[in-house]
Amino acid sequence: MERVFECIERGDSETLDALLRQSCSAISVATLNTDYDRSGQNALAAAASRGYVDCVRVLLRAGSDPSGPASVRGETPLQLAALSGHAECSRLLASVQTPARSSVSSMPLTSSQAPPSLQAQPPSSSSSSSSSSLSPPPPSMEVGTSLSAAS
Repeated sequence: MERVFECIERGDSETLDALLRQSCSAISVATLNTDYDRSGQNALAAAASRGYVDCVRVLLRAGSDPSGPASVRGETPLQLAALSGHAECSRLLASVQTPARSSVSSMPLTSSQAPPSLQAQPPSSSSSSSSSSLSPPPPSMEVGTSLSAAS
């Protein structure tokens, strides 16, 4: 992993890509997501916080997790890119579909497509038509007035 972090520090996406593509490379996706550099960031967080968009792309293609905690402080790569002012990295990371996001994006768009438990329920027949009018709020009590003194 030391060589991966060296590539990231230099912003050398070509060497990083070649290193990750090597068939004899012992770098696994788990290692990419769980090994940290001297500043306490994993590879994707290190690239994102430096604004190295090409390195971020290489790491995403290699299977780095864009949504999980990526630093010892628990920040995500997107948070680190945004906090560092790297708009292009932030946009790229925000656009990546993750399992959590894809399940949200597949939710129904209209209430008629929603599951019955989420569809709007008609008002119950026990409610009277006069209940639709709002009654005025109770008079406010002065500060310091106790409940027994107000009644």
